[in-house]
Amino acid sequence: MTNYPNDIPAFAVCAGVKIPVNTVMGQVVQQFRDDGGFHWQDDIFFKRLEDGSVQVRFPIAYNGEIISFTEWCIPPMHWASIVSSVSAQGETLERWNEAQDFHGR
Repeated sequence: MTNYPNDIPAFAVCAGVKIPVNTVMGQVVQQFRDDGGFHWQDDIFFKRLEDGSVQVRFPIAYNGEIISFTEWCIPPMHWASIVSSVSAQGETLERWNEAQDFHGR
């Protein structure tokens, strides 16, 4: 992996790897950033879609190089289950319903 200076703006950092934005992968990373949603870390993005599903995008690296990206689409009811399951009190029917309402059921 090549180490680039941190002040070069023509690079996108993805999974700890700097990618020139004038490359296809660099453009993909930049598009993900421009597309909105929530950037968690290492170019892993979460975005609520119009139907209430949650899109998750994350990079795939091989030998320190970003080779691809994958995308999951989590249905609204499953997202509510994830959120309520990882809450401090765990998932119950009541908390699952609250998570659905909070998410915009």
